[in-house]
Amino acid sequence: MANSVDLLNARGGKIVERKIRSDAPALGTVIASLPSETKDTPREIISRFRQECIDWFKGYLENAGMHLKLLHPPPGRKITHLHLWFTPGRETLSRREWKMGKVTNPSLPEKENMRRSFFREIGNRYFDELEKPK
Repeated sequence: MANSVDLLNARGGKIVERKIRSDAPALGTVIASLPSETKDTPREIISRFRQECIDWFKGYLENAGMHLKLLHPPPGRKITHLHLWFTPGRETLSRREWKMGKVTNPSLPEKENMRRSFFREIGNRYFDELEKPK
């Protein structure tokens, strides 16, 4: 397992590294956004997008043995977006089948699969609805 660096635990100018516990808490994050500025997007589309994102990510993460813990829709931003945080699910933790890197930094193919799946199932519709010339 990799080492963790705690910058607050420097001794004599040296950075202290320690092994990461296999059961250490891990937090992954995802950001999903609409392709238009908030001021140009009807409220009903923003609400629908947020709920569809939550539902989609819950399902996607459950299939990956993860659990959606928290989401935050920052208000008043130029572009409507959601921040979603997730952790390993209880069942995955109890079986000790997860690796911290899989949660905090999945492989490039896994990231690309998630992006493509999300765009195909959710994002593409909003892109067509909001960005197509009228």
